Amino acid sequence: MTNQLMTGHNYSVIIDFRAKINNPKFAGIFSAPYKYGSENRFKTATHLQPQEARSLFPCIDSPEVKARFDATIIHPEGTYALFNMKETNISTKGLFAHSLGMDDAMLGCDDQH
Repeated sequence: MTNQLMTGHNYSVIIDFRAKINNPKFAGIFSAPYKYGSENRFKTATHLQPQEARSLFPCIDSPEVKARFDATIIHPEGTYALFNMKETNISTKGLFAHSLGMDDAMLGCDDQH
């Protein structure tokens, strides 16, 4: 960086971050089996407590630090997505309301299909 940061200005930080989904401990983000009638299916879900949020995205993973989230979950037609806040646009692209300040570990989503 060649310039100093200025007080009162907003700056963006872009981080390329990748996480593995099939976590065998059912923590962070994981794929879990479930039964739908006699059919075996899988869902993608999150379990971020305690201190597993950092395995999903870069953050200060501490209950004392609150963050706000804007979430968009793209999912296949015929499935649904869940998030901590009410969905504001119902389609195969779930757009959710801006969240309240919350612990990073309280962020949750579930995409069942």
